Amino acid sequence: MLVIPQIYLKNGKAIRFGSAKTFLFDEDPLAFASSLKKAGIEAIYVTDLSVPALGASIHLPVIKALHQELNLAVFVGGPFRSQQAIDPYITQARVELVVLGSIIYQQPSFLEEACKRYRARIGVHLDVRGGHVTVPGWAIQAQKTPVEYGEKFRDLGVNVIFYSDTDAMGNMNDQSISRTVEFCKKINMSTVVSSELRGLHDAEQVALAAVPRMEGFLVNKAFYDDLLDLRSLTTRLSEISAFADANMTLPTEDHS
Repeated sequence: MLVIPQIYLKNGKAIRFGSAKTFLFDEDPLAFASSLKKAGIEAIYVTDLSVPALGASIHLPVIKALHQELNLAVFVGGPFRSQQAIDPYITQARVELVVLGSIIYQQPSFLEEACKRYRARIGVHLDVRGGHVTVPGWAIQAQKTPVEYGEKFRDLGVNVIFYSDTDAMGNMNDQSISRTVEFCKKINMSTVVSSELRGLHDAEQVALAAVPRMEGFLVNKAFYDDLLDLRSLTTRLSEISAFADANMTLPTEDHS
């Protein structure tokens, strides 16, 4: 399973968000990403806050270097509003995935066109709060269930769903963990858990369910707030995956 730290790029710098304002986290995105790789990280999620309406982002060289120089799998999210904005990340920076958010709910045809153009290079965010799908900027809840949206995305050709499930206050709990496991079982496609982890225990609870095609975890605040150690998390998930694989391949005894 992958542990995927999320970083934010703005004006050429890596930043992090606090509760009240934007804080500078590390001026050099490549140096920061290099430190993550030393902790055992193989993939990174970049939120590009400078996605242009048309043409290439100013961060394209940095994003390309994350892949070429550090050999990291790179997933990119951001405020995409046109197919032309997606194209440079895939054709020039060679990212693994462009991950779409609000636009796919506001303009469903946008996702359909993106999947036709870029096939397996498109991912989506699916955020559930209190059992209901939520869309940033919408005052009302979405009408479809999480599984209905997941099936729709799968049928359109989406490669990976970044699935977040929290309580009404935005926190994980036992119910949201159970819903996450059930969603992964029902949808049967590659899924990354993007809920805000409270610590190692949350990741363990999901990983121990050993759901096929549950690919890993997106980590954000828990890492930045020192609630989660990346090396400990990657090590623990590797142990769980190895145990699950061993159980699946153990020979059965013939009692005949």
